Amino acid sequence: MVIALCAMGACVGVGGAPTQAPELILPATASPEPSATIDWFPRTPTATFPTQPGSVPAEITQTPQARGEALFSDDFSDEALWQAQAQSTGNIKVGSGALSVALKGFMGLLVSTSQHDLPASFFLEVMVDVSLCSEGDQYGLLLWQNSVAGTYRLWMNCAGELRLDRQIYASVGVVSDWQQARKFQPGAPARNKIGLLAEAGELKVYINDTFQFSVPIRQDLEGPLGVIAQSAGNGASTILFSDLAVYQP
Repeated sequence: MVIALCAMGACVGVGGAPTQAPELILPATASPEPSATIDWFPRTPTATFPTQPGSVPAEITQTPQARGEALFSDDFSDEALWQAQAQSTGNIKVGSGALSVALKGFMGLLVSTSQHDLPASFFLEVMVDVSLCSEGDQYGLLLWQNSVAGTYRLWMNCAGELRLDRQIYASVGVVSDWQQARKFQPGAPARNKIGLLAEAGELKVYINDTFQFSVPIRQDLEGPLGVIAQSAGNGASTILFSDLAVYQP
């Protein structure tokens, strides 16, 4: 009996050792989950893009509500603050509370540079109304035009997509390629509020108070704000920019 009990006790002692090993391994296998979540989403200065349109946590989707000192605003009543354009491919006019861009087609490109200089850090909001839209046409904002890092161009199109590129002289590099925007009203008529936050070496893009993506940028950028529009074919498009306001972040 003693021999049998000892044998049983030895079996329990030997068999118990492997059951403890998973308890030591489990914390190590579980720990990467929270760190992976933080690395994917743009919640730190090193963040870039969300993996999927629906993968951004709710707490960072909204446009920042706290605004610093107002740097400038524009109700588009002063024609001297923007460059007017009148070409065979379309025109740009200022007045009646909006800057209007009318594309006639013919693969035309229209650009208007303002007298407003964007600092390295800012929070910008502007309303964009599309009253007429042709497939493939695109329009957007010029940021820090001809700065030390070139000109950043935020593009939108009638399908509700966004793109950010950077132009240095005649060269254009893609920063964030075309992607479907969340909460964006496509087509025409359509109204969308554009929000941009440049701070601490990062540019964040918002549409209708909803976060879209962020990209790293230099922290010493400075240059004029502008608008741009380009037609893809022979169709006409009309875009209105209004209620522009720029704050310190």
